[in-house]
Amino acid sequence: MTKRYGSQSMVAPLQTVLVKRPSVAFGSADPHKWHYTSQPNLAVAQAEHDAFVQLLNQFGAEVVYHPMEMPDHADAIFTHDPTIVTDEGAIILQMGKPLRRGEEAAQAKVYESLGVPILATLHGEALAEGGDLLWVDEKTLAAGLGFRTNKEGVRQLREALTPLGVEVVPVELAYYQGPEACLHLMSFISIVDVDVAVVY
Repeated sequence: MTKRYGSQSMVAPLQTVLVKRPSVAFGSADPHKWHYTSQPNLAVAQAEHDAFVQLLNQFGAEVVYHPMEMPDHADAIFTHDPTIVTDEGAIILQMGKPLRRGEEAAQAKVYESLGVPILATLHGEALAEGGDLLWVDEKTLAAGLGFRTNKEGVRQLREALTPLGVEVVPVELAYYQGPEACLHLMSFISIVDVDVAVVY
């Protein structure tokens, strides 16, 4: 059986991608509650999503849909945040944004249905979101410390990743308008090649 998981890179070719199509939960979301700049346009969001999926297919990626209904989770379309996938399986994170709690367990069920092993699950006071986790290379994970990822989250990530030979490097984050409008580490930096990054 071909292995359908594993990623410790921001630039390696995509082979399998988990996506969640925008649903009524996103289209009817209260912009103030979710800290959006305006009311989401569901038809436009779905059209853009479908075009994105078409591009992924065009470039040879297998697209897997997150099938679980999450009526109270407008941000569930951002599938990068609740977990991080390693070459040995998924680490289930613990969201720092209270409104997003519950996405982690739902995504864990999707992984289990796909045969992706669960390497670790953050617990207790640990917080971490995928937007704060950036593979600098396959053995170095930068972790943004801020409103959504805390020191205990980094400690538990280290505990899970050290046996894989991965170094977790904490990075203190700047902030803009407080915890509701936080910027993730990936808001500041995008790795575009093995030795090239775009930094804001």
